[in-house]
Amino acid sequence: MQRHIRDGIYPTMIAPYASDGRLDEEALRKLVRWYGRKGCQGFFAACQSSEVFYLSMEERKKMVEVVKDEASRQEEGRETRQREKRKGGEYGKREKI
Repeated sequence: MQRHIRDGIYPTMIAPYASDGRLDEEALRKLVRWYGRKGCQGFFAACQSSEVFYLSMEERKKMVEVVKDEASRQEEGRETRQREKRKGGEYGKREKI
């Protein structure tokens, strides 16, 4: 089976740290959302770059899990908005009482 990576932007992600020196999961989620808003098609998370060497193997695995989870959430939200748009709905708007 041949795989194809679609054209686009695939940044090497940084590993954000909390003040206690551990991986900052919320900052990582924000970073994934920011990359998504900027039009990135994917990410290189926990790859062989700078600060990742300071993470334990468990933290590296956690980084990949968080990035995958947040990227999936963003994709699901995008798909929902597109479906609503096609149906003529107003996704996210509240009715006035």
